[in-house]
Amino acid sequence: MVTQTQKKLITATNAKISKMTKLGEREVTTTSTGYVLEWSNGLKRWQITYQKKAGKHELDANELIVEAKESDIAAIVSHLHELPLYKYSFEAKMRR
Repeated sequence: MVTQTQKKLITATNAKISKMTKLGEREVTTTSTGYVLEWSNGLKRWQITYQKKAGKHELDANELIVEAKESDIAAIVSHLHELPLYKYSFEAKMRR
C-alpha cells in the first residue's frame, strides 16, 4: 500500500518526468541525497541505479534524480509514468 508521503512523491516525480522531452545531457542541482532513476526502453520501466549526494550533477535524457529514501522510491517506481521520449517514440509504437 502506498503512503501519503509516497503519493506526494509519485505526483512530484511524475511532474518532473512529464518535462523530460529533450535529448541530450542536462545539469541538475540537488539539495539532499537522492537516487538516480534510469528509464530502460527494453524493460519499459524506471530502475533505481545509484545514489547521489547533494550538489550539481550531469544527467542523460533518460535519467532523473529523486530526493527521497530508497525504500520510498522503490515503493513508487511502478507508479511512475513512461519517459515521454520513449512513450512517443517509434520503438514504443512498434511494441504496442
